[in-house]
Amino acid sequence: MTGSAGAFRIGQHVRVRTGAPPHHTRMPAYLRGHTGRVRVIQPPAPLPDDIVLNAAPVRQLRVYTVAFASHALWRLPDAPDHEVLCDLWECYLEPAGEHVEAFRSSRSDGVASHDEKKSHDEKKERA
Repeated sequence: MTGSAGAFRIGQHVRVRTGAPPHHTRMPAYLRGHTGRVRVIQPPAPLPDDIVLNAAPVRQLRVYTVAFASHALWRLPDAPDHEVLCDLWECYLEPAGEHVEAFRSSRSDGVASHDEKKSHDEKKERA
């Protein structure tokens, strides 16, 4: 999962894993199960989960800055069209599945705008 190139690339859609470990984690609960897009690939860093568990050795995993559409996170269709950025360790992420298509965009950055999301939802209701 680690490796020098990392598991994910800039621009790739990723999904935050679900589930709540019984220990401290730096994986925010409000992001679990949501899909975002990798913006920055950072160097490997110690995994905080391993540090809390006194694991030896502590894994050094790549960290990704992932952008999430705010309206998708909080399901507020009238919310301003902005992104939420979060740094996530590689083990918190998985490749995004087919459901990403609902949030793909014609925008160059790939984040669906409020209008695009609304249009998608209206088409879905008519079908």
